[in-house]
Amino acid sequence: MFAAEPPQTNYDLHFHAAGVPVRVHPWFWLMSLLLGVGSFNKPNPPQEIILWVGVVFVSILVHELGHVAAFRYFGQRAKVVLYSFGGLAMPDERDVYRGYDDYSSSYHREERGAGAEMMIAFAGPLAGFLFAVLVFAIIAASGHEPSIRLGGPTAFEIRFAPFRWENLDLLFRQLLFVNVFWGLINLLPVFPLDGGQISRHFLTKFNPGEGLRQSILVSIFVAIGVAVWALIKIDDKFMAFLFGYLAYVNYQVLQQISGGYGGGREW
Repeated sequence: MFAAEPPQTNYDLHFHAAGVPVRVHPWFWLMSLLLGVGSFNKPNPPQEIILWVGVVFVSILVHELGHVAAFRYFGQRAKVVLYSFGGLAMPDERDVYRGYDDYSSSYHREERGAGAEMMIAFAGPLAGFLFAVLVFAIIAASGHEPSIRLGGPTAFEIRFAPFRWENLDLLFRQLLFVNVFWGLINLLPVFPLDGGQISRHFLTKFNPGEGLRQSILVSIFVAIGVAVWALIKIDDKFMAFLFGYLAYVNYQVLQQISGGYGGGREW
C-alpha cells in the first residue's frame, strides 16, 4: 500500500479492460505469489498457487473497475494500476485531482462531496460482491447448492457439493473467498482500506474540525482488535501482521496531527 502511483517499469503489463487503461506492476505478481505459497509449514502445490494468482488478479481488477465505474458516474475518466497487495483506481492525468490511497484505491476531485466520496469507496467492494453473486449463481445453476458461513474457527467457510474436477472446486472457493471475505475486511473502518475512507468522509462531514482525528482513532482501535482476533481466533499470521502494521501507520499519522499538522491534513 502506497500513497501514490508506483513508478513505471520495463516489466509492467499494459492492457485495456472495458475501455479502461490498466497497468500491472511486477510487485503485484510477486505479492500475489507470496500469498499463494500458503502457511510457513505447508506450502501449497504449484497448480494451486498459479490458480490463486489468477483469482487475485481477476478479483482485484473487478474491484478496481467498480471504483472506475463510480468515477465515471461522477463524470471523471479513470485508470487502474495493480500493484503490491492490491491496486489503485485514479483519475486520468488530463483531469485535475488530488488523491490518497487505500487497499484498493481512491482519488477524488476537489468539488466532490463526502457522499460522492463514500460512494466511490464503496463501489469497489460492491463490484466484488456482485461478482461473487455471479459465481454463486453459476454454482447453483450446476446443482451444487452453495452456501457461505461467516464465523467459526476459520472465520469464513464455503460449502457446496464437490465438482468432478478438483481444481474447479478450488477456483470457485477462492473466488468466493477473495470477493466476499476480502470485501468485508476491506469495509472495516481502518485506513487506508475503503471502509476507513468511508469512515473518514462520514466523520469529517459532520465534524470538520475533529473528524479526521476521530477516524484515525477508530482505525487504530479496530486494527488492533482485528490483529488480535486474527492471531488468537483463526491463527492467521498474515492478517495479524497486516492489521498490526495498519495500526502502527495510523498511530504515526495521529502523532503527526497531534504534533501540529492540524485536523484538516490530507492522508
